[in-house]
Amino acid sequence: MARCFLCLKTNQTGYRVSHSAIKTKRVFKANLHKLRMQYGTGVVKRTVCSKCYKRMKNIFWEGKPLTFTPLSFVHQKGLKEKAPQKPAVSTS
Repeated sequence: MARCFLCLKTNQTGYRVSHSAIKTKRVFKANLHKLRMQYGTGVVKRTVCSKCYKRMKNIFWEGKPLTFTPLSFVHQKGLKEKAPQKPAVSTS
């Protein structure tokens, strides 16, 4: 079943309401993303909802410790460090 690995968010049911107030059942699906995480030496794919992904990203970039390492964030950090610095442009 589609479920967030961190907060356990899953599908919710509700009603689709027409203009004439006729109600039919519908499903609200969680906005999930697949993310590769590293636990010690192994790499695992997990699904994470958007809210948890954003929270995890902010914690990672602040330098706070996480129990696992999201590999996409590590890759982005490496790209930022390797990016050439733009020289300062002087206008004379």
